[in-house]
Amino acid sequence: MIRLIERELKRAVKAVLSPAIEAAGVNDRALSGPLADTGRWTILTYHRIIEHDDADPYRSGMSVRADRFRAQLEYIASRFDVRPVHEAAALFYGGRAGPKPLLSISFDDGYLDNLELAAPILSSVGLPASFYITVGGLDAPVPFWWDRLIHAVRTGTRREPIGATELGLPGPDHRWSTAPLARGDLMRALVAAIWQLPEAEVEPTVARIRAALGGDDAPGPTLPPRMDRNGVRALHALGFEIGAHAVNHVNLCLRDGDALRSEFADSRSELEAMLGVPVPGFAYPGGRLDAPVVECARALGFAYSLTTESGQNDRDADPMRLRRIGAPDAPMADFKRAFARALAREAAPAARSAA
Repeated sequence: MIRLIERELKRAVKAVLSPAIEAAGVNDRALSGPLADTGRWTILTYHRIIEHDDADPYRSGMSVRADRFRAQLEYIASRFDVRPVHEAAALFYGGRAGPKPLLSISFDDGYLDNLELAAPILSSVGLPASFYITVGGLDAPVPFWWDRLIHAVRTGTRREPIGATELGLPGPDHRWSTAPLARGDLMRALVAAIWQLPEAEVEPTVARIRAALGGDDAPGPTLPPRMDRNGVRALHALGFEIGAHAVNHVNLCLRDGDALRSEFADSRSELEAMLGVPVPGFAYPGGRLDAPVVECARALGFAYSLTTESGQNDRDADPMRLRRIGAPDAPMADFKRAFARALAREAAPAARSAA
């Protein structure tokens, strides 16, 4: 409860200070140095674009409101040379240097709102983007396991603490509050724990959590739909790059051999057969990667692969470990401050030890 109070106080202080800091030009001065450096490449990451805050009640970090997305794009368009990732990679590693720094916009997973909300806004601002699609289940898409979990946490009727042992999670029997104000922390803890489970245990564990919480299965804003094949084709027909994002959106670090290779190769071949064009790029699901995962992407001939490691890329960056910056769901003052902080980080070096 103390952490909840601290977060709310911090949010209230930020709401007062951020406009004043922006009006004083502090954010623009912080961005002036990075924006003058045309030798680095910035890749922004998005997942979902939403219309209302109730679609992301726990601020998962995966959603940006449509009005804020448009404002971010308008800011980016005025200051960067924006290219699809595959085109930017060719220019960047070819030694291109222009009057504006290079930037790409990426989307992971393949949510339907990418087609229905993000694409029209991108087109209206005149910017390209690259979308990385999880191909498993495209014939009859069901929501991703983490969205079903978030929905269960949001709609659950349970009012007493819930324990790791009860849910079949490994490790100490940690207990989490299910009080309404604590459910954001509960959601984050459960998602982090499930990412570490073997693939075969993910769905049974999600089912146990949903049953224990008493959540419902009715459609709602926290149960976002995915694109089907027609949606992916429509997005491609609008001129956007489509990249691979594995078959099953699993933790690739928990796979090896043929099972690992198939997540890369089958996702690419599925998209190439669907779209009739080469698919040069890959985004690691959930940012989970290690040395064998990276080398598998390289061995299979992908032109580039995207991580969730935050920061820019210099020309010595390993194209199989490109950094990205997660776009925050924030007003422009907070977006610019977070952006300046991320741009100030060291660019990705050529040989970074595997996570």
